[in-house]
Amino acid sequence: MSNVECYTKLDLKQCTFSWKIDLFSILCEVKQNFKSSVFTSENDDFRWRLEVSFESRSTPSSESFNYIGSQRRCVTQIDYVCFLLHADSDVDLSKHSPVKGNGEFIVTSANGSKIDSRKFQLKLDVDKQYKTMKEFELGTVKNLAVDDVLSIVCHLKYVKKDDIFSIPTSSSITKPFKIAEPSLPRHLEQILNDGRFSDVTISVNGKTYDLHKAILAARSPVFSAMFSNYTMLENQKNEVEIKDIQQDIFEEMLYYIYTGTTRNLDELAFELIPVTDKYDLDELKNMCEQVMFNKLSLENAAEILMLADMHRAEELKAQTLQFIKRRSFSFKDFKNSDVWNVLTASRPQLMKDMLALFFE
Repeated sequence: MSNVECYTKLDLKQCTFSWKIDLFSILCEVKQNFKSSVFTSENDDFRWRLEVSFESRSTPSSESFNYIGSQRRCVTQIDYVCFLLHADSDVDLSKHSPVKGNGEFIVTSANGSKIDSRKFQLKLDVDKQYKTMKEFELGTVKNLAVDDVLSIVCHLKYVKKDDIFSIPTSSSITKPFKIAEPSLPRHLEQILNDGRFSDVTISVNGKTYDLHKAILAARSPVFSAMFSNYTMLENQKNEVEIKDIQQDIFEEMLYYIYTGTTRNLDELAFELIPVTDKYDLDELKNMCEQVMFNKLSLENAAEILMLADMHRAEELKAQTLQFIKRRSFSFKDFKNSDVWNVLTASRPQLMKDMLALFFE
């Protein structure tokens, strides 16, 4: 028996349209209908437009009088301002599913505070052009205009039928689709170990490694320059000799170059920093910096600081300087520390950087 589950998602559309109408009193006197610019919700092709229209209606008065023996009622003429919300005239409503939602007309002051508001329900069928109408007495609206500017805000929240959809959750699938683990690092590690298709040999202190120019060049700008220069003897013979790196350090670097990961970084980070600098392996350098920072103490701070400065490990250098300052409770404590003695004797420039932190 399978456990079937479903997730229903609603793609709610929202938009806010602000409209300022200048010289509103003159427009009221002219009583000429006018429209706003088109507006729409983000990620929706359905377009809206506001319209202001003026209407006059005859309303029977509650007052009455006798005329030749009969009773007649007075008729009062009242002017209204109507705000209509409708679809843009260029939109083919037949291409849209029915729209339902709600909205609010808000009349605001010059500083944006609410003066009056009217909420409404929004229901659009494809055979109806106009959606809703909110009306105010003309005199009331004229009084709401500040400095003869009427500020209107229209909030809309709506959903179309096509924006409601259901999808099965992962537990609905009786046999989950198995995602294979990335195989590239594993395959590259295999050709590193067995030397298949190698086209260059690198010798490190008597031990040779059958390697691949394309991989080395893609990962290290130094190797790329070396193998791009056809006048170099190493490139002509396809043999490179390295004398200034220990075998275990070189092998850790190779493993990173081929797989993007490391095996013994915690133990070799200190020795790897100079190698990452020499072969321009910035990502590996950053990984070493993180390991060394995690092991930082007042006992090794001076050594790590000098190493970071020598091999352009800028993040490690900056963090170590801050570490020394935080752990020295005062400048006097720092002056009596081993870090002071080491920097004073061998790295005066670093001492200047350290002093700058204390007296910034």
